[in-house]
Amino acid sequence: MLRRFGALLLGATLALTGLATPAQAADTGSITGQLTDGGVPVSGGYVDLIGDDVYHYDLASLDDQGRYAFDAVPPGRYRLSFSAWGHPTQFAYGKTDWQTANLITVTAGGTTVVNEELLPLGTITGRLVDRNGAPVPSVSVSAEAVDYSSFGYGSTGPDGHFFIQVWPGSYQVRFDVGGFEQFAYGTLDRGAATVFAVTAGDTVTVNDTLLPSGAVAGRFTDASGAPLSGVDVHVSNGPFFANTYTDEYGRYRLDQVPVGTGYTVQFSSPWRLVQQYAYGTVDQSAAARFAVTEGKTTTVDDRKLPTGSVRLTAVDSRTGQPILNFASSIGIDARDANNGEVIYPAVPIGTHKIWAHASGYSFDGASVTVVAGEQADVRLVMEPLARVTATVVDAKTGAPLPNVCIVPVRVDEVRMSDGCNALSEADGTITQMLPKGAGTYQLLAWPAEAEGYGAQWVGPRGGTGDLRKATQFTVEAAGTITPPVIRLDRAGVITGQVFGPDGAMLSQGAVRIAGEPVGQGGRLGAFAIGDKGRYRIDKLGPYEWPLLFEVPGQAPQWSGGEANRDRADRVTVVAGGTTTYDYRLDAGVTVTVASTTPFNGFVAARNTDTGDIVGTWWISEPNVGVARQLIGQQHIRFEYYPSEGGRRFVGGEDFASAAKYKIHKHKDGAFELTLG
Repeated sequence: MLRRFGALLLGATLALTGLATPAQAADTGSITGQLTDGGVPVSGGYVDLIGDDVYHYDLASLDDQGRYAFDAVPPGRYRLSFSAWGHPTQFAYGKTDWQTANLITVTAGGTTVVNEELLPLGTITGRLVDRNGAPVPSVSVSAEAVDYSSFGYGSTGPDGHFFIQVWPGSYQVRFDVGGFEQFAYGTLDRGAATVFAVTAGDTVTVNDTLLPSGAVAGRFTDASGAPLSGVDVHVSNGPFFANTYTDEYGRYRLDQVPVGTGYTVQFSSPWRLVQQYAYGTVDQSAAARFAVTEGKTTTVDDRKLPTGSVRLTAVDSRTGQPILNFASSIGIDARDANNGEVIYPAVPIGTHKIWAHASGYSFDGASVTVVAGEQADVRLVMEPLARVTATVVDAKTGAPLPNVCIVPVRVDEVRMSDGCNALSEADGTITQMLPKGAGTYQLLAWPAEAEGYGAQWVGPRGGTGDLRKATQFTVEAAGTITPPVIRLDRAGVITGQVFGPDGAMLSQGAVRIAGEPVGQGGRLGAFAIGDKGRYRIDKLGPYEWPLLFEVPGQAPQWSGGEANRDRADRVTVVAGGTTTYDYRLDAGVTVTVASTTPFNGFVAARNTDTGDIVGTWWISEPNVGVARQLIGQQHIRFEYYPSEGGRRFVGGEDFASAAKYKIHKHKDGAFELTLG
């Protein structure tokens, strides 16, 4: 995508401006170089130029000597990627991913030379056959590094053979077979897939046989038996998911469905207002479960459910006054109200969740039970949002500071957002809504686009990096938090390397100042761990900060090997200076979570003392345990987020009343949780 965009941008620029004049050239720089393979020029390929701190993209082709050139490049820092025929894309200098790529500096009037040598490769080859030993052609094959640092792609030929070149590392091999993904050897479960060690110059052979499969077929009609065409049909049992559409006769068929049990069949069509499971239910938990056997067809016919109507109105929880404008949805049907009400004329019978939103309000959801031929009236009660109104200035000069955002976090759920909803204006003022409503909050001032300034938790006498010292603000519904003037100090830098428990340097993960919401990400306050475990944090104010280390496959932990943020080591930031903090991860203990019933959703463990999330599990298949590493010597409570929505707690109605479990420190203190 970047390559195409770069080419289009370059073409558009030349069409509009023509070639750079001498005056323009003096304001820009250039990059030249050569791509070689074992010292031999590489002909055929592309080089992408991608701006880091400047908005500029460009594309250049390699000539027959592997040379390339970029002219009229605005001064700034860039990343260069090299794509040679038959070779994975790599980055200067000798890097395999975007995060670890070197930043190339271009100066006005100068020429930067970037020569690159292709990294050595290993080969994964093999053959895919069906249950009778016949070749399976035209199947996409992927080699995926277990740490997701690199990928290789190929496809099976007429004889079922494939050939993929990859960088040295540990890989799993995936076959995209029609409606499902099969991993070598013969499994749908990535966690059970074989890991293949690939070394430079060597070849690994991976032969596999298609899993046994059957088919699911049937017919979908209306209540009179007339066929309904164009309806999306979803067949799934967790590990497997595929879809097709009904034809003009209402018929559908899915072949190559892996042998197994627990399959559900869902029918969906926005334009027909259909969303139901066989047989005749809108509730996934009440859906029929089907088995697929090898070489056989499982027949699942169903009819469109009868409908009723729903009328929605909304009111302010404090005043009882109508809310005239709100958005809502019931199932796949979404409608807006602009006169205080909205009517859904054809809702399938059964119980449905109602989702709604109005500007300046929060809504926790509601439900409605629809009866055929009847109208249900539902009044949605919405809570006015509280807000933060603040002023941000330079700590030394007192000058207004624009481009800073305020991140409100609940004291009992410290979770970073994925971005800023608002930035301070030129006069330093900002108004930020509190989407979680009334409660007690602490505030993080984050220099989103205020270069050179450092973040702070807002304290009673200035900034702090320690949440225990941050001011707590309690606000009622529709109330306003007005903190004292926020004075931002200049930033310092924390840098260092992160090592695994065995001392090995890592190349992925993040260092954070707080956790993230379950399943939603949380980019603010997160800094990538790159090549050789190096990381750099340059947006923190000059205070003492605990750091959260999150590395795939390892136990999330605070600096000092702690599960509890309040007991973590503090790293001191010096304004304008650099602090080095190298860290070796502590080994965790294995915590396995499973569900005895069909369940697609997240399970999260939270530290009982701080409420921080210390581990998450994605559960998609019944009776299959998912293992994660957690730091021992802590007490936790579990919450889970089923696919139908909402949040629930294990052993209680809320976090405070949920069951409390202890994770022991010693390595054999493995823990298992099974949801009913």
